[in-house]
Amino acid sequence: MLQIIINLFLSTAVLLITSMIVPGINILSWGAALLACIIIAILNVAVRPILSLLALPITILTLGIFSFVINALLLYVTAGLIDGFNIEGWGSAFLGAIVLAIVQMIMNAITPGHRKLLG
Repeated sequence: MLQIIINLFLSTAVLLITSMIVPGINILSWGAALLACIIIAILNVAVRPILSLLALPITILTLGIFSFVINALLLYVTAGLIDGFNIEGWGSAFLGAIVLAIVQMIMNAITPGHRKLLG
């Protein structure tokens, strides 16, 4: 249970770092980032497998790059659900998905026990 809480806070930090790097992604508070992280984790469990299965042919065609589009869509949906977490456009969501993946990869290298909650 403690590991889940640690992973949640690390993923929240990754989301906050991403919002500092990408123009157009605004998070007003730590609480909004934490709630966004929880919603993204729920969407990753409930919706992402269905989207990934439906998009499998195009994902194979684009050699996996289309998975960033799925991540951007989940970020955009989350921003629509939470006050205090705003994404100004589709370009910001797509760039945010890419930066989120890079920052999360760096975080995984620094903290080996950190499991990915954000996509």
